[in-house]
Amino acid sequence: MTTFVLCPQFGAGVQFFDQNGDPLSGGLLYTYDAGTTTPASTWTSFTGATLNSNPIVLDAAGRVVEQIWIDLSKQYKFTLTDANLVQIWTKDNISFYTTPDTDLANLANATDVTLGDALIGFQQSNAAGALAGAVARTVHTKFQEYVSVKDFGAKGDGVTDDYAAIMLALKPGRCVHFPVGSYVVGTSIVITNTDYMGMTGDSAGTAEIVAKSGVAFTAPLFSATNCQQWEISNIVFGWNGNAACNPYPLVMLDKMLGLRFLNNIIQHDGRGLNVKASVGTIIDGNRMSMQTPINTPNYNLQVDDDINDPLSLSETGTVNNNVLFGSGAFFACRAFVITNNLVSGSLYRAGISTGTTLQANTTANKAYVGHTIANNTCRLNIGKDSLGPVSGMILYGQYHVVEGNNCHSNGGPGIVWSAWRSVLTSNFCWNNGLEVTATAAEKSGIHSFAGVDIIARPDYSFVSGNFCTAQDYGYTESPDLTLMTVADNDFTGNAVGQVLLNPLNLLNTYDIDLWVPFTPAVIASVGTITTLGAITAAYLRHGVLVFYNINIRITTNGTGAGELLVSLPFSNQGPVCILSGRGGASNTVAQVATIALSSNTARVTDYLGAYPGGDGFDVRVSGFCTL
Repeated sequence: MTTFVLCPQFGAGVQFFDQNGDPLSGGLLYTYDAGTTTPASTWTSFTGATLNSNPIVLDAAGRVVEQIWIDLSKQYKFTLTDANLVQIWTKDNISFYTTPDTDLANLANATDVTLGDALIGFQQSNAAGALAGAVARTVHTKFQEYVSVKDFGAKGDGVTDDYAAIMLALKPGRCVHFPVGSYVVGTSIVITNTDYMGMTGDSAGTAEIVAKSGVAFTAPLFSATNCQQWEISNIVFGWNGNAACNPYPLVMLDKMLGLRFLNNIIQHDGRGLNVKASVGTIIDGNRMSMQTPINTPNYNLQVDDDINDPLSLSETGTVNNNVLFGSGAFFACRAFVITNNLVSGSLYRAGISTGTTLQANTTANKAYVGHTIANNTCRLNIGKDSLGPVSGMILYGQYHVVEGNNCHSNGGPGIVWSAWRSVLTSNFCWNNGLEVTATAAEKSGIHSFAGVDIIARPDYSFVSGNFCTAQDYGYTESPDLTLMTVADNDFTGNAVGQVLLNPLNLLNTYDIDLWVPFTPAVIASVGTITTLGAITAAYLRHGVLVFYNINIRITTNGTGAGELLVSLPFSNQGPVCILSGRGGASNTVAQVATIALSSNTARVTDYLGAYPGGDGFDVRVSGFCTL
């Protein structure tokens, strides 16, 4: 069967000229078999229905009136004469390919870099044409800008093991593209000492590197060590539930310099991303999720040091705009900016927690300092682990600024505050302390907590401008805190009380504008009081001053005599102080209470020094002491 193709040299609209350059009016174009004088047929269209005349007579402008279609399988000789049969030229071996099949073979060549796409021109353009200033080059040089894992044989079909192809693609100085697909690997991808590299997918969620089903991995699915200037973006790191990776994280990036981890997705069953001993890290716009949350050690994101290197530090990085579900984020590092992240559904420790020292390394006691933690949301982190109820945030370390965070509906406190010489300001904590086994102090918006070493406690810190409402307490604290300032907060609207302060914390400065109730022990210095009635007592602390207001009803005095001894929550640290007041309707005599230096007992008499009690008597004193 004949295949008809348009003659590439003379097929349509070609104009012929005489020896003087004038249009060859009435000229004659003869067609022969190549190398002979045997006439050869040509046709007027691709259908082959109508033959051209032979010779073909040119019109007055020297053009072929009809098109010239030839037999694809043949070579031709074309001879041009004028109307008087004077020959102008002969062209032999004319075909659809100048040399049969050679051009096609050269274009299809995929091994010789001087052929194939190196024969095709390219100039950047738009619909209107070439862009101004765009230079002409080849498709070959254009394609060199783009390296894909599929260039090395990766399939991305969700079945084929693409490990070998991915390893071939990941070389220094390349940005490797992962087109849409699921790239299964049955071996851990391990990269070391490889700089200036990138990995990017088409868009977030479309290119997945996934563990092969049934394979028990003995290392992270993907790891890179001792590399600099990397970018990993728009990649899904996926986990198959039939495989095992714990206790390793799914992705481990160790000793990295200038890492950018952007818009990726991590789906795991134990630990997600661990960035270790790295400097200048940017983690932004990622989504990380633990498929089955558990209340044993796990994190979606962990940034820390190498426990085997006492000098290693992760420092000066940013963690912004990430979404974490099912487990939280842990930072044992220096000078990170942690902002605008959402953490929800953790069953272990907290939504966001920071470390104090490298506990596993006894040769170094590292302080993790200088974080800015702002505008994050930690919510619905519920239940409890071995250390207690899961909180919104647990913050250790020193010299941190923590502001503008929203912590709500967590199992423990919204914020556990244990950061030394740090600032906690303008945070909103509400509806926390949902774990039923939580202590009273843990059912709070903010709980200041003293840990075991100097940088696991909030001493010298400043707590101001926070709004904590709709839980049992706005603010609570553990004992043994010192030189904290708690001022200008709003702790109203809580179910039990605004604050639950610890009476042992004598050196803190409070400006809460809140009378805190307490229940004193009341006895007579001589004899025994038979029945005490209602006792109402409260204190208010402002700086180093503590104000008292105490009302005691003695229903039946019995043998009580001497002085009335009333216990106080704080010891007097200044000179002897005196509280004063007046009894009720049945004993209107003036009353005084003295509190000696270092004593936490008020010794109450009337103004003449006599015992102030009697059946139905009221004892009322108020005043202030120094802490």
